[in-house]
Amino acid sequence: MEKLENLDFDGFVYVHPMKHGQFKFEISRDQPARAEVTADQPLGRRYDKKDGTQVLQVRRNGMTLSILKNYTNWDALRDAARDKWNKYLDISGPVGVSRLALRYINGIEMPFGADYDDYLTAGPRIPGPLPQMVNNFIQRVEVPFEKDNATAIITQALEMPVADKRAAVLDIDVFSLCSLGGTSSEVWSVLERLRIIANDIFFSSVTKKVIESYL
Repeated sequence: MEKLENLDFDGFVYVHPMKHGQFKFEISRDQPARAEVTADQPLGRRYDKKDGTQVLQVRRNGMTLSILKNYTNWDALRDAARDKWNKYLDISGPVGVSRLALRYINGIEMPFGADYDDYLTAGPRIPGPLPQMVNNFIQRVEVPFEKDNATAIITQALEMPVADKRAAVLDIDVFSLCSLGGTSSEVWSVLERLRIIANDIFFSSVTKKVIESYL
């Protein structure tokens, strides 16, 4: 943990430490319920980009780079992650990688009362005899991609309306369990394959109307 405190990232400012906590709850018939903290250990540090567009989490068990806004393209994200990862390795020394993941959360705006089928290829379905209206929905499926040793968790949900518009959230989480050295080029090869899967999921999940709105 002391080594993580020496990390410095250009354009990022240190925000606060991250901790790993464990709690124990006890319920007894003759005694009031009790809660006890059994572990409260430092886990890592959080850094924010000065312009608020990115968040970097550096932990004892891994690293996460998040783009909150102004996402440009995959190459820029990959190169930024590689730069931060190399700095992480300079401090940590040899590490093993057991899990790699990409996650894209997309907000798809639609007018209030719109037909979801105009926007989503696998939107909510209601049995024919029932009113064909949906106030809210959430759908989660887990899809194996055996050829790439990967799994995708695809979640679709509806946000609360703002004015006369609503947004459907398309959350694509693709990950691969592996056993690689931290400096292995295969780390980036796996991430490239995960990016292709994430792209395939996105373009398979939205209609032509949505795709054209991004152009």
